[in-house]
Amino acid sequence: DDLQNFAPVELFGQTALPPIEDEDYHLTIAPHHFYWFKLVPEDDIQRDRDDYRDLRVAETGPDGQTLPVLPVAEGLQNLLVPTMAHGRGPEQLESLLPEYIAKQRWFGAKASAIERVAIEDAVRLNADPVVYLSVLHVTLQDDEAFYNLPLMAAAPDHADQILEASPAAALAWLQIDGSGERRLVYDATVDPAFWATLFEWWQGGSKGRSLKGVYKAEPSEEAEGDQPESIELLTGEQSNTSALVNGDYFVKIYRRLEQGPNPEKELLDHLTQVGFNFSPRLHGTIDFRRGRRQYTLGILQEALPVETDGWQYALTCATRLLDRVENSQFPHEQARTSQTPVAIQDWKSEENRDASVPVWLEEVAPEMISLARVLGVRTAEMHRALAQADDENLKPVAAGADAGTALAQQLQTELQETRALINRHLNKFDDEDLPSEAAWQVAQNRLEELQSIDGNHHRIRIHGDYHLGQLLRAEGDFHILDFEGEPARPLEDRRKPDNALRDVAGMVRSFEYAILVAWDEHTDADDSYLPWLDALRRWSEITFLNAYSDTSGDASFLPPTPERFSFLWAYLFQKAIYEVRYELNHRPDWAWLPLRGLRRLLQSDDPAPVDLPS
Repeated sequence: DDLQNFAPVELFGQTALPPIEDEDYHLTIAPHHFYWFKLVPEDDIQRDRDDYRDLRVAETGPDGQTLPVLPVAEGLQNLLVPTMAHGRGPEQLESLLPEYIAKQRWFGAKASAIERVAIEDAVRLNADPVVYLSVLHVTLQDDEAFYNLPLMAAAPDHADQILEASPAAALAWLQIDGSGERRLVYDATVDPAFWATLFEWWQGGSKGRSLKGVYKAEPSEEAEGDQPESIELLTGEQSNTSALVNGDYFVKIYRRLEQGPNPEKELLDHLTQVGFNFSPRLHGTIDFRRGRRQYTLGILQEALPVETDGWQYALTCATRLLDRVENSQFPHEQARTSQTPVAIQDWKSEENRDASVPVWLEEVAPEMISLARVLGVRTAEMHRALAQADDENLKPVAAGADAGTALAQQLQTELQETRALINRHLNKFDDEDLPSEAAWQVAQNRLEELQSIDGNHHRIRIHGDYHLGQLLRAEGDFHILDFEGEPARPLEDRRKPDNALRDVAGMVRSFEYAILVAWDEHTDADDSYLPWLDALRRWSEITFLNAYSDTSGDASFLPPTPERFSFLWAYLFQKAIYEVRYELNHRPDWAWLPLRGLRRLLQSDDPAPVDLPS
């Protein structure tokens, strides 16, 4: 009886079944199939159906794509502003949003079913063309989030251009009462006119008041007076959307909004003030304030004369090595006699700090070795600059005496999650692809040792999501971008001081990724290249670490040796098992990459720089 007048709703398709009215409720399910349902009151389902009641559809293009038609009195304001609402337009628009945003690449909760999307607030930036910023409140099955969706409405002639170039941006047609004129509602970020409007609004220091709060632009003096003469839309980003204005300004819209100061705003502002020359200068931000709550909607920063990003450059460097050594015999004898650090463990040994890259490798891989050396220096310079902060939210703090214990406990949990996920995918791998039980025991032993290590160092604000993809090569050097931190972590966690070695471990893992991807894509994982790849990885690794250590000197943000290695190993391990989980969940065909690095980390005795025959 308790379930009567409730209806099962399939979680992912959001299809409602007939309500439960009798004691017996029958479902037919195919063999080896299943459904996930939630139970929803019948009245709520009827309300949702009413939202669709008056929707009509119309063809939008030659591919037969259809979009709903929403009747309005005047325009977009009738859907976004409650005091100007027209008919059931706002409810109908909200009914379209779950399916729409679930398909957008910037929506970060694709594994969760969207229960409802409400228009939390909206403000108009411009009347001609009409440009709105809207804040969406997304209710998920077990969470909630806020997203930023700029919207515009295009007349038919411009609508055709939008539909041709960016069909996924289209949301619905508006049909104006009386005239019958139609306008296309679409994600404004695909339109250069939006970025021009936003830039003008921004550099003018404008302020807009909505029904629920205030939208305010905070520009720097350098941005004042410039007109948006050229706009270049940028693609490839997942969680944000960006454009270049006049080739001088990089404008970024944050899609997911979180309450509190944005880490990128804080860190770029500080790095700009202390004169760190290898990150973009901050030119301004745009914020939404609602009472005491603050959300950063976007950021304006210096645009760099980009040649390529760090990931593509590293792939090119590794590919050049593979081209140069094709059909070449690896110099086993020279490798045996080279003064060579045997593994990353030897970063803790002072006598190995002066080891030189062997000539036979430097001759075939000068670009990668140079990249590793430069990035070691730049990473240390970034950390030194961040450690200069004296602001209450940025200044270094002493690590707790239990720093090793806390990290070890966190890794124990992540280790169990990773092993459980691997066990669910065992049919995808051969035994030799996975760490052995002895190797997993090595991890347990190291984590036990980590618990006895004190936090004899300072924690600083760090990059937090540091890898080759966060670098730009410009004017022959490398610049560091995207100081938001790891997007999957809560904003509060991303703003906490942390161990600088977390960034170091991220870059070390990124080097191995780039080398293995180049090997796979360029040689189809030909085993004959393995000695060269092992040598390149190891020397890139140790060159980066030594350059970082030499530049950092006796900085208080580095633990003393040998504790330094214990923390570094822990962060490398944490990064590797995170990568295993990520790849198994999102790109199973790439899972071999982190598994290879994980097996190496868990070897009790890391072998010589290359696997030499006896």
